Amino acid sequence: MPLNRDDPREVKQRNSEAWSDKVMQQSQGLFGIHDGGAFGAGLGLGFPETVPISDSDFIYAAAAEETGLAGALALLLALGVVVSAGISISLRAPDMFTKLIAAGLTGFLGLQSIVNIGGVLRLLPMTGITLPFVSHGGWSLITSFAMLGILLAISDRNSRAVAEKDAAVPAQFIAVH
Repeated sequence: MPLNRDDPREVKQRNSEAWSDKVMQQSQGLFGIHDGGAFGAGLGLGFPETVPISDSDFIYAAAAEETGLAGALALLLALGVVVSAGISISLRAPDMFTKLIAAGLTGFLGLQSIVNIGGVLRLLPMTGITLPFVSHGGWSLITSFAMLGILLAISDRNSRAVAEKDAAVPAQFIAVH
């Protein structure tokens, strides 16, 4: 039903509904994180259904409620490990094209994580970007794992290039400790 801009009561009603929905979604996410405490309610024992879109946009709030601060920090650590491994892969790449591909994919995964978690914690505006490897949604998971697969292929290529370089070095120049 289109908005009748001539009726001030309808405009006020629509504005209050839109505002309350945004605030309700954000506040329910924060309440869920708070209810998790230090170690959470336990897997499957939280109430993520109280947070709208808790299976994709607000999955971090649902995970923090069920696993607590410890699980939320473990999730951040796991995402940090993926990003640091991607940076390491990028730095060890033999050519500039591969370096840029690895750095771009790593940056995309890292930025996507920062935007989602920042939105859930109300540090950034909520944009609807999903949390990589965690949020449900077919294309989100497919693209996240495709990017991870490309990073692993680049890593394999890097290790093969190093092995070939080591094999090309004459035996008299190899230092033995």
